[in-house]
Amino acid sequence: MKNKIILSICIFVMVIVYLFDLIPKNMDESFMMEVLIIDLVSLLSFFFLRKENNRIIKKQYIRISYLFLIGFIIVHFQAYIDLLLGNLTPNNIFLWIDPTTVCKALVVSSTGFVCYLLGYSVNLKAVNVMKDIKPVYLKTMGLNILAFILLILFFATVNKEYLTGNYGAADIGSSAQLFAFIFEANIYAIIIINCRNLILTKQTNISFLQYFIHLRHTAFLLIIYLTAVIFSGDRGPIMYCSLAFVFGYIYVTKYKIAIPSLLVLLFSGMFFITVLGLIRQQDNNIELFDKITNVSSNSLDSYYPSSFSVGTKELAGSVRTVHLAVEKVPATLPHFYGLFFIQDAMLLVPMLKGAFISLFNIPKQFTDSPQFLTWADLGRFPTWGVGSSCIADTFLDFGYTGIIIVFFTFGYLSRKLELVAFSKVFPPIYLVILVFLVFSFSIYISRSTILYSLSKYTYVWLFTYLPFILKGYKKRSIR
Repeated sequence: MKNKIILSICIFVMVIVYLFDLIPKNMDESFMMEVLIIDLVSLLSFFFLRKENNRIIKKQYIRISYLFLIGFIIVHFQAYIDLLLGNLTPNNIFLWIDPTTVCKALVVSSTGFVCYLLGYSVNLKAVNVMKDIKPVYLKTMGLNILAFILLILFFATVNKEYLTGNYGAADIGSSAQLFAFIFEANIYAIIIINCRNLILTKQTNISFLQYFIHLRHTAFLLIIYLTAVIFSGDRGPIMYCSLAFVFGYIYVTKYKIAIPSLLVLLFSGMFFITVLGLIRQQDNNIELFDKITNVSSNSLDSYYPSSFSVGTKELAGSVRTVHLAVEKVPATLPHFYGLFFIQDAMLLVPMLKGAFISLFNIPKQFTDSPQFLTWADLGRFPTWGVGSSCIADTFLDFGYTGIIIVFFTFGYLSRKLELVAFSKVFPPIYLVILVFLVFSFSIYISRSTILYSLSKYTYVWLFTYLPFILKGYKKRSIR
């Protein structure tokens, strides 16, 4: 109860500050310090005043909320902390965009942060998880063969220039992009089905090595694909595909990792992702090996020279997307009132978004928030992609009110999904798919959009149910 009261007070304070325009129009470090203290108080109350009574997630540190919060803090707060520590300067226009709106951007991010914590804390009771009445053991050899074919088609159609560290500069190719998307959805389906099979056969007390061997064919295909992605410089698939594979093991065994081990894994992974980001920011006219060599000597030093967390400072640079969003909207352009949200939701239905864009002749810069922010920052002919963040995307669409509603709701749903993920009940497969997708994107969401995590849902659902259909067809054929 104390936790919810403190979080509610923190939200109330920030809403008053925002609505009554009490936000400084300059880089007021004292104000930033006060807002960050509010964030810290909120976080401490969330962890130490909120008693976790549910045994299935107690001391379970690998969960949606924790991973999301780690990513959120890095993307939305690390740069401000570095500024207060003297690692960054107020005249860094590349990062801050417009000094008059930086404090406003911090308040917007902080409001979303605390609203998420409150939404998660609202209902700490157990949920009634629906049970799959007749779970069936399914073979995945057919899906593995399909994954192999899709991987071959991806390599046959991909722009070879894209694979040499030119992500964001060279086009991957529409066919290759489609094959990659379907391949990833198929891999998710294979992992989910195999996890259910392991639980059905009561193989829940296995090591990670045994789990890896059980999925060795899928893991082999995934490693080949992710290696190609690494060479391109794209960080997204590495993050969510790897997390999906690891979560499969946690889902089966309900394994609870120690905090020190978790932190080592997370920061090692984030450092690796940062290096990929640095590689893709090198000059596109030089060879891939030279790009890798230049990372240690050049990197982000031009606009992010120093940080208390060097391994995550490239991710922290994504805060500029929030600064861009707050600077452009509503001062230059009005809010989009759900235009990006609707188009992200359309990704649930195959080809619907493309048809919608064609039907209404929507310009490329208005097809999603990363495209808009890239256009707003670099113009019509960008040489790299600016990206987006969950706060920037929500603010562009729904403004400050939307930040409060969306992040409160997301926090509430995160709790529900965690209870489904670690429940001893065998949930329906459509719920398992939802859990896998949101979990695997939990860190990535902070530098993307919330709904993007569900973009593969329909495809994963179709691939997951394909063995059911084939199994039923074989039974009818035998009869």
